[in-house]
Amino acid sequence: MASIREERQWLREAEKQLKESERNAVQLQRTKDDLQHLRNRIEQTQARIDALEEEQGSNLESESELQRLKQLKEKNLQADLENKKTELGTLQKLGTK
Repeated sequence: MASIREERQWLREAEKQLKESERNAVQLQRTKDDLQHLRNRIEQTQARIDALEEEQGSNLESESELQRLKQLKEKNLQADLENKKTELGTLQKLGTK
């Protein structure tokens, strides 16, 4: 039978693990929210690209904006999305331990 001291130590460890799990759960949810936000921004950017292409594909100003939006989508947003996916995977692995 475990002594009172051992039981208290076990309880402290369990509480510590619970707090860590709660922190991980919060971080996991934030990462999921960030991921959804990035997906929404990509969709919105693509919609703006499509609208510009349909509306005035030959206009020089629109062409410049179109190129800027494509670059934003392809480089920045996609890179952020991949980083968040990696972070999400890492957090999910931590949650299963």
